[in-house]
Amino acid sequence: MGKIKKFSEFSALSDTSWSVGKEKVTLRQLLKFMKENDITSKWIPISKLEKLLIKTKREKERLEEADLRFPIIVSRRDGKYTSIIDGHHRLEKSMIEDSGKIRAKILDFDDCTQKLKRIFFNK
Repeated sequence: MGKIKKFSEFSALSDTSWSVGKEKVTLRQLLKFMKENDITSKWIPISKLEKLLIKTKREKERLEEADLRFPIIVSRRDGKYTSIIDGHHRLEKSMIEDSGKIRAKILDFDDCTQKLKRIFFNK
């Protein structure tokens, strides 16, 4: 995945956002796009995603509170998963619990808008 210039995370859906230059997408907008385009969640083996997890120390409390009922969001291009857009805490919690798989919504390069391509795929 290309470089994302800015990432902000707060508790509200509209406060989680990604931007490149002056273009910005909130988590709420991304979820709306996925709903409007019938992008549903699928079960994915954790082994296919764990290499995409950003290596950092996560707060124990946030890991414990991560709600696995909600799918993570993963980008995919040319059939390969390229990044975890949203859900690093949920993925790590699934790994700790040795779940074997996790629910994920896939943002596929071929199916997204030019704006989303610029923000999430650096195109």
